[in-house]
Amino acid sequence: MLSTKTEYAIRGLVELAGAQEKRPVAVREVSKRQNLPAKYMEHIFKSLKSAGILKSIKGAAGGYILQKSPDEISLQEIMSAIAEEPVSLNCHGREGIREYCVGLPCDFLSVWIEIEKELENHLAEIKLSRFIVNNEERI
Repeated sequence: MLSTKTEYAIRGLVELAGAQEKRPVAVREVSKRQNLPAKYMEHIFKSLKSAGILKSIKGAAGGYILQKSPDEISLQEIMSAIAEEPVSLNCHGREGIREYCVGLPCDFLSVWIEIEKELENHLAEIKLSRFIVNNEERI
């Protein structure tokens, strides 16, 4: 299940990808068009910029543009940029590991790690362009 933060990031990126003439788009404009909270989107866009997914343009006609092609931006990259874990199926890396496992080492840990890697690989294959195509088909 994708978080609201991930959904908002994808919706914002799709909006930027569809911007006419690839002009910079202000966060407030993206928020208004997608009916998303502007302050929250500012935070998300800053994270996406720090990760190299977005580029900001300063000035009166400024805003954000995609730093890469939608074919080069993966869902896994987006989720990593906004500090979302793609999946949390195991106790690996959690504080208080004894609260999650009956014994140490966890007998299921190798299976959980395998599932996580498979999911991360799949998310790396899903590109932003796929969301754009789906959005265009809906309109």
